[in-house]
Amino acid sequence: MQTMGLPSGACKPYVGQPVACKGQGRKLLDPHGHVLGTVSLPRGARDICHREIQLTMVSDLNYNGIPAIAEPRNMVNSWMTPAAFDDMNRREGNRPLQGCIPDILTTEPRPGGGAPIQRLYDFKAINQCKTRYKPTQTERCEPVNKRAAEIPDEYIKKLREKDRRYHNTANGEVGPMEEALMSYDGCTGLVGGFYGEFSKDVDRLIKLAAQEGAELHAAKYGLENSKQIRSVLANKIRMNWVMALACGNADVILSNLCFMHSGATDEDHHGQFSDQHSCWNKKHEEYCYAYEEFRGPCMGSFGGWHCH
Repeated sequence: MQTMGLPSGACKPYVGQPVACKGQGRKLLDPHGHVLGTVSLPRGARDICHREIQLTMVSDLNYNGIPAIAEPRNMVNSWMTPAAFDDMNRREGNRPLQGCIPDILTTEPRPGGGAPIQRLYDFKAINQCKTRYKPTQTERCEPVNKRAAEIPDEYIKKLREKDRRYHNTANGEVGPMEEALMSYDGCTGLVGGFYGEFSKDVDRLIKLAAQEGAELHAAKYGLENSKQIRSVLANKIRMNWVMALACGNADVILSNLCFMHSGATDEDHHGQFSDQHSCWNKKHEEYCYAYEEFRGPCMGSFGGWHCH
């Protein structure tokens, strides 16, 4: 419903009531439930949505011959000296590199031929709000492309701060973490919008996966024309990613409805999020099972399920 701009039936009983979001001002629920996707709430519904879209992308890329890894944490850890890494962990505690780990590492054919190249990507999903979708918007994909353009500099800034703090890199100098990031040509932004639209590099990645997948799956689809095969695969991949995004946005709104003041009891909250996290953990295990090549990645049907 939200991707078509229609009011949410699930939100209807609570419209006009305050959302229990401490420290973020008084927020009242709108008929579409947009506010539930923009405020920061406990339990991590937005994080689960993000991870499911991320694994949908990684699984489809692997299936179509583009080797991809989700969250290459060990690679980023290796960009630090052992002493700097230990110092960071002492000072910052758990998850000190949060926000510094790209979502996806791919190995892609080099344009024009030659040795494959590795690229880093970070995925963001934007919600319906005045900051992103402005009344002055003139192009359908303007909000997602604008957000995607911000991501490369954000990553440079984060790693530059780590270099200055833990590698004693002077202002104006390039530290080891920033240098390592730029050896991958930085981190490219991938952005999905509230209405199912994607940024330019998402579309490029879909076409690349379809092109590589066409060579792998020609017999399976019973097609000989390479253009037809690419078209079938591109449509399939795009539909998978759009549905994962749409379902994720809907799940965020439905999950966060429990934070309405007249919502369910704490026991109901606990059971709901236990089920949600259980589903996420199962999907993550399936991804790991496929990635470890016990049976190989498998592109699933609409909705983003990939390892049946």
